[in-house]
Amino acid sequence: MLEVSQIALSKNFRRAALGQMLMLVMAAVEGKRRNPGPDLLSDWIAARDGTDKLTEEELISLAFATIIGGFENVTALISAVLADVLRRPREPVLAIVGNTAELSRLVDEAIEVAAPVNYALRRFPLADLQVGEHSIPRGETVVLALRSANEDPGRKGRPDVVFGYGRHSCPGAALAASEVMESIRVLMKRYTNLKLCEESNNQSFKESWATQSLATLQVSLGN
Repeated sequence: MLEVSQIALSKNFRRAALGQMLMLVMAAVEGKRRNPGPDLLSDWIAARDGTDKLTEEELISLAFATIIGGFENVTALISAVLADVLRRPREPVLAIVGNTAELSRLVDEAIEVAAPVNYALRRFPLADLQVGEHSIPRGETVVLALRSANEDPGRKGRPDVVFGYGRHSCPGAALAASEVMESIRVLMKRYTNLKLCEESNNQSFKESWATQSLATLQVSLGN
């Protein structure tokens, strides 16, 4: 059991780490502001500095969310999808590794099940809202539970929201799916006897409210 002092230390550590990440993002923005290039961050800075479509806070928030989404979420997604794939019959999986369309379909199915992002970024209504029996005042913080939405028994054919939806879709969704598919393709082709270790049957997850990410994934390369 954690002592109060340990909990406080853990919170202080996370707060310090978050602050360091924020400083790195701000430094990257300033670097691209001085030396822009053919990249997304430079385009966002141009939107901020040139046509004032973004506030400085929005610019930093976008850059920060992209780093988190492009690293932490994709890492969690690759391990979760790999675990799902390795639980399937081996021969059918190996048979479609070279078929991009079939592999893409399999990976898309696994991604929907894995859905590592628990919550979307915070939203702030611009006007009072009524959602069913719940009233949401203007400006109130709203946190969308993406996993709950996907697993809702009453979903009834609604599209999945693993990568958000509509104007709030993840801009890196296609890239993330491609990274996952290529990772699965390379691993399954290089290690045709790859399988889960018994220890991986009892999954444990990292302590995080934001993502559902495996703490470990133990595999055997086989003979």
